[in-house]
Amino acid sequence: MHPADLEHETTAPQSRQIALLAHLAAYSNLFLPAIAPLLLPIGILAMRPDDPFVVDHAKESLNFQISLWLYGSLFGLLSLVLIGLPFLLAVISLGFFMPIVASVEALSGNIYRYPLAIRLVR
Repeated sequence: MHPADLEHETTAPQSRQIALLAHLAAYSNLFLPAIAPLLLPIGILAMRPDDPFVVDHAKESLNFQISLWLYGSLFGLLSLVLIGLPFLLAVISLGFFMPIVASVEALSGNIYRYPLAIRLVR
């Protein structure tokens, strides 16, 4: 049996749904920018510290949101001199599409690692 299949079979549906929420928290940025995408993963970490699947996804989501904020700040400043604009657009695209990919993986019971995420929260 492949390890990914075993992982899929042993993850409880409730854990998958909570992990999904950790990734979908990124879209709360539309309502409360900069703060909201961080609050839900932190809340999930506080509420479910005993579930390794949920903790892993919440930390990954939190790390990705922090990384997006750092990249966005850097490339936002660089766009003032017109060299950061393409990179800023790439960061915005990643911030929109990658939580969808991560949510699908979480709902499938798989571990997901965001590309370019700086692992600050371990």
